[in-house]
Amino acid sequence: MANTLPNVSFMTKPAKIYLTADANGAGYAVEKVVTFYNDADVTLPDTYEGVPITTIASNAFSSNQEQKSYGFIILGKHVHTIEECAFESCRASGIFLPSSVASIRPDAFYNAVADIFTAHKSPPVGWDLEAVFDSVHVGVHFADEWIYPDGSEYSVERENAVREKKTAEDFDIEDGVLVAYYGHDACVKIPFGVKKIGDWAFENATEVIKVYIPRSVESIGSYAFFGCTSLSYIRIPYNVAEIGDGVFDQCTSLETVVFQSQCPSIGGFSHCCSLKNVYIGCRIKEFKIRSGAFSYCTDLEAIDLTNITHIESMAFQGCSSLSEITLPTCIQSVAQRAFAMCDLSLLRVPNGFSLENITIPTGCRIERY
Repeated sequence: MANTLPNVSFMTKPAKIYLTADANGAGYAVEKVVTFYNDADVTLPDTYEGVPITTIASNAFSSNQEQKSYGFIILGKHVHTIEECAFESCRASGIFLPSSVASIRPDAFYNAVADIFTAHKSPPVGWDLEAVFDSVHVGVHFADEWIYPDGSEYSVERENAVREKKTAEDFDIEDGVLVAYYGHDACVKIPFGVKKIGDWAFENATEVIKVYIPRSVESIGSYAFFGCTSLSYIRIPYNVAEIGDGVFDQCTSLETVVFQSQCPSIGGFSHCCSLKNVYIGCRIKEFKIRSGAFSYCTDLEAIDLTNITHIESMAFQGCSSLSEITLPTCIQSVAQRAFAMCDLSLLRVPNGFSLENITIPTGCRIERY
């Protein structure tokens, strides 16, 4: 069938959605989605002017300079095809796939940093799990893990009702400050409206595996998640402008950190011995890695320091798996013992940057660029 449907675009709070005819010409494909602000939730409609939306096209939800991150993404109930690289490098709180999805092309979620929730109880015939999901940096969850007990799937309205009930039971919130968490959930969604996560709020909450921080949060207090030994993933959204000391110290199962905060420094991951992936997505002119920020993160093998201007003392002390570091061209200062007790084999340094007074690990090769 010829593609007879016109290319269209429409506004739906909080996004602009671009559509084109799908491969059969009988439905629409989502070509591109741009939100009005980062970390916004996107719920795609099932239809546009009566025509079903059936396909998520290549790069429709890929994160780039124009669109850095999304909140929760919910696909419409008629979507049956997700094209190659549709969610490439997508950074999102979660992506919800309806039971109608039958075809997912290889690399559809290439390098995505998001939890993916599918309404299928098990992988449908034809899904190549390794080719489709192998490069996803967080996780893939089938229906038994997240469908509501009565069998209904995720909806914004249903989720809001559940959150209201759990807020009263699980959270002590005073004047916008989350003072303490009393729940026992593995996956915790902090209520929207909380402006600050208080000092020690989740201290030793050992059952928590993932925490979703809403865009209303502007500040995270000192030691807020200290000793959350099961926490495996955390994403710090852009609106967070202030982060205290030791926030994630001794979160020994923490593997992935997505840092999109506008806070001018990162720190508080000392003794996160399982930490492997650190994504720093901020674009702040002066940005530093604090003293002891990643000390004794013994599984940390690499970190992208693009846009880092200052590295303080003992920032990477005891990172025994860290073998290579590239200092960016914007680097202004590195403290003497920033890499103390590291087994660095290669340090790439921009031409003109002085290494005087910086302790270089024994056997480390210096490469200028």
